[in-house]
Amino acid sequence: MDESSLAAPLSTSMSPVVQKIHVGRPWVINCSVSGHPIHGVHWRKDVDVLSLDGRVSQISRDVIRIDPVQREDRGMYQCIAYNDQDTAQSAVELTLGGKTDNCRESWFHRQELQVISCVKAITLTGVSHKAPLILKLNNAATEINRRMEPMVCLF
Repeated sequence: MDESSLAAPLSTSMSPVVQKIHVGRPWVINCSVSGHPIHGVHWRKDVDVLSLDGRVSQISRDVIRIDPVQREDRGMYQCIAYNDQDTAQSAVELTLGGKTDNCRESWFHRQELQVISCVKAITLTGVSHKAPLILKLNNAATEINRRMEPMVCLF
């Protein structure tokens, strides 16, 4: 029996989709991945590859730990599971709890959240890598090229 006959569509989930963490506290992000086969999981922050360092570490394929959380950590985090036939991805938004001492920074952050608040999470499951993926937002269709590394664009 070959691998394709045992395939099951990939699925990912992260919850809750908005998480509020205080600066200085640890945060663990868990991405539940199911389906078969799973060739790997990529992690992104605000559509860029997530940089791992001593403070941001990958505990396992499905788990990221940030300790301690800093102001620059707020944003959208994605896990993207993939195999030769399929991709699935989920996202979670990290917001900061507590008081901010920088009113200007806080004001810009609130404006950014208003723009992206209509899309908290996008999950793609059972999508063929051979067919084009069309994202329709505000009646404007955009084809996503599957040869590019998967990512979410926030408007």
